[in-house]
Amino acid sequence: MARQTRSETKDSVPKEFPEVLPSSYPGAVGGAYLIESVMQMQKSIGELSSHISHLTAASEKHGEKIDRISHRMYAAGIVLTIVLGIGGFLLNKIWDGVFKLLQVTPYPPG
Repeated sequence: MARQTRSETKDSVPKEFPEVLPSSYPGAVGGAYLIESVMQMQKSIGELSSHISHLTAASEKHGEKIDRISHRMYAAGIVLTIVLGIGGFLLNKIWDGVFKLLQVTPYPPG
């Protein structure tokens, strides 16, 4: 391909415009299409709202479960503390009894 000179490329603008206007597209975005699109968006937004309300309810249930678990943990800690206190008291009394028995009983002569 031969290179064009500047004088040949200068005349790129047409000298005459067409006399016939291009035909317009009848209803490129028709009313029915627009209404259908809006209805589909409304349906999608409704579904999203439904899913969001479901997730909100589910998260509230999880919060209640976590509260129940935390209350059980506190109760278990309190019960464990009480049991360990009673067990420690009993072990202390048993140790005192064993110590007194060892002091009172004389060793056999040997």
